[in-house]
Amino acid sequence: HNHIVLVCSSTGVNALNPRHCRTMHGMFSVPIDADAHSRSSIERGDSMADLIAAASALVYDESFVHSKYALEVVNKVCGDMRSNTESLFGGLLFLGCGDWRQTLPIADGVRGHEDSISMCLVNWEHWPDLTRLPLEGNMRLERCKLTMSKRARKRNQKFAAFLQQIGDGMTGSTLANAKFHSRKHVKLPSRILSDTREDLISTTFSDVFDALHDSPDLVVLEEKLTNAYASTSLLALTIKDTVELNDMMLQDVHSRLRKLNLCEAPVFSYDARDVECNVCYSRPTAEVLGAQVSGLPPFQLNLCIFSVVLLLRNVDLSRGLANGTRLLVLGLSEDFIKVKILSGKPGDTFYHQIRIITRMRCQRRKNGHRLSICQFPLTPAWAITIHKAQGQSVVRL
Repeated sequence: HNHIVLVCSSTGVNALNPRHCRTMHGMFSVPIDADAHSRSSIERGDSMADLIAAASALVYDESFVHSKYALEVVNKVCGDMRSNTESLFGGLLFLGCGDWRQTLPIADGVRGHEDSISMCLVNWEHWPDLTRLPLEGNMRLERCKLTMSKRARKRNQKFAAFLQQIGDGMTGSTLANAKFHSRKHVKLPSRILSDTREDLISTTFSDVFDALHDSPDLVVLEEKLTNAYASTSLLALTIKDTVELNDMMLQDVHSRLRKLNLCEAPVFSYDARDVECNVCYSRPTAEVLGAQVSGLPPFQLNLCIFSVVLLLRNVDLSRGLANGTRLLVLGLSEDFIKVKILSGKPGDTFYHQIRIITRMRCQRRKNGHRLSICQFPLTPAWAITIHKAQGQSVVRL
């Protein structure tokens, strides 16, 4: 009907899937760390301002990942550009999609669980004005029915119900004492538990280790590892946990490659260049350089061939290089890294395409302080945090 629909998403990797989709920050010029005083930089006369004024609807995927302040910025800029500040989003039909059983918003200055909840969309002043349309069935399970055995389908349905109960707060026991702050603890099924990190890694990446054992040919090995890594990942709660797990995987993969005589070189180590650190940054430069800073690549990036890495910047959305894209390292040199895109599924535009990554300026601002480095915008990603996993689809988790 010749209507214009604006389509945006919370992350770059999500924005790669729908046609003509952009990130919410990119489309509406919303500050990364939006707060109650934030405004969009879009002005009347801009091409985006004209597009907002001409649009009929706004679709916002994974909208629950962002804070209420980010959505309020979108609400205000739509009202201003459409000369209708009395209606939500300037009168645009708004469709926000997402799953409440995932992650809470992240923002600088948030102190604890309660602060995160206060930033959720349910605490937005206009939340009562929105109509909620819940999905009644598990769409992922429905799609898997044809390929599952009856026993596997029953087991997965039971596990899905267990997860939903956790998300709804309907399971678990409350430990009301000072140590646990009266939070609910959930007893996990024994079959999904590992006694050690080594057991967890060997179980999760069994297909990877089988390929490294059975494939002396590089071309065959690349194909097997591409398929294995594309459907497998470890999740962790903290950056510290991911660093430790990724270090273990790097040493394991590298040692297995050397045994196959496929990797004679040691692990490549890329040090950050041109480090600029505000003297008022929260910690001394020397201490910061030895740590993993949220939002920045490692100051010392250690990789070997067939490492799994995560892109930390929107390098080029038109070529599939979005923040959060998982990549397989195929070649290493001093000035560039050759990678293959793992994110997505067969049929996607950028599925398994080859790209070249170079160093770029990466910076992090927090509480008025600034830390800037020149580094490859990558981090090892056999294990990733639950927030970085938003938008990823994997079979073995």
